[in-house]
Amino acid sequence: MSFGNAIRSGLMKYTEFKGRASRPEYWWFFLFVLLGNLVLRFFGPSVVYLWEIALFIPGLAVGIRRMHDINRSGWWILFPIVNIVFLASAPIEPNRFGAPLASSTGVVDESQLSSSSSACAVCGKLRLPGQSFCQGCGAKFE
Repeated sequence: MSFGNAIRSGLMKYTEFKGRASRPEYWWFFLFVLLGNLVLRFFGPSVVYLWEIALFIPGLAVGIRRMHDINRSGWWILFPIVNIVFLASAPIEPNRFGAPLASSTGVVDESQLSSSSSACAVCGKLRLPGQSFCQGCGAKFE
């Protein structure tokens, strides 16, 4: 996931506390908030406070979804020392919070296609050989 996609995803899913957020999505969003804080400090503390208030809920949502990606409850986000280790952990596939996340690029390489490639019965998205979950809807392939 790119920097821009992570910001867009974090801001668009600001009320979504269910589901999962990838490691790059969380850390790019964290960097966005940090850089914004550093730049806005030149404009005074009131601007920084507005920035922090505006991004508190989206940051919390992305953090909770990141906890879900490593198969932890979102409540772990309340323990700052412990969750730093968790936030850097690799995702656990599959887990109780949903299907594995889609690929970060979303682009299918022609070399990946074969005669055994098919489409998901639920959403119709292309299924590549070796996939056990649909990248579009998360349905498990039989």
